Amino acid sequence: MNSSQSFDDFLHAWLSASLEVREIVADLTPLELALPTGCSAWNVQDIFAHIIDIEWLMSGQPPMDHEPDWETLPELGRSGRVTEIGVDGRRNRTLAQLLPEFDEVLALRQTQLLSGSHDLSSLVKGPTGTDWTLQKSFQMRINDTWVHGQDIRTAIGQPGGLDTQAAEISAWSLMEMLPQAWAKTVQAPIGSTLEIRITAPFTLTAQVTIHHDGRGSLTTDQTPTVVVEGEWGVLLPLLTGRTDDAELKAALSVSGDSELAGRLLTKMAITS
Repeated sequence: MNSSQSFDDFLHAWLSASLEVREIVADLTPLELALPTGCSAWNVQDIFAHIIDIEWLMSGQPPMDHEPDWETLPELGRSGRVTEIGVDGRRNRTLAQLLPEFDEVLALRQTQLLSGSHDLSSLVKGPTGTDWTLQKSFQMRINDTWVHGQDIRTAIGQPGGLDTQAAEISAWSLMEMLPQAWAKTVQAPIGSTLEIRITAPFTLTAQVTIHHDGRGSLTTDQTPTVVVEGEWGVLLPLLTGRTDDAELKAALSVSGDSELAGRLLTKMAITS
């Protein structure tokens, strides 16, 4: 699916996912904004602040000039520390202050994207200064924004948004992380193939196979060793590590090598 997406498709999906988050957050009460989420130690408002911060970084702005009190925060890896700075620096701001900032950076990013190259293979800077293709940049921002929108929806008890273009692009982006997880996290043996099938509200099938060098890659037309099948709303929180809920796992259809399938089910998170 990703190879058939045009610049306009990606732009629309990113913008729609971003505006959907704004719409959800705009009318929340202070109590709702303070609700915990399945994303680290962030609450709903923290996630909104994170989306704002990453878009500023994508626009070329330097990281916020702020030093969190790290001793009061959970232990974070290097990437976690990078993303925490802009979140912590906005914790004393109100929603009334964050919404105009969101609107400002979204308008700036839209202008930058429209005036820049529309060649999806062209290189742009990611939020940490590394070079990404424009396509990868779109995929990462759509995935991050849409998944965090789902974090917010789950926290406030407002399900939805699973059938959008951004939801499908996010699914493919997550499937592209399967090779590392199948090879390193699950430690699947050489020749083994995992197939994940999303059944609703859209359909998607992804395979990953371990090759003779011990590395995994996305494949097609292989005979699967393990098949995991389920709705996107069930697979998403498990694959993103938001929960390890046994009831959600029970809602999946799992077949194939039982020992390998069991190892997968205990280590389903493919994001870090």
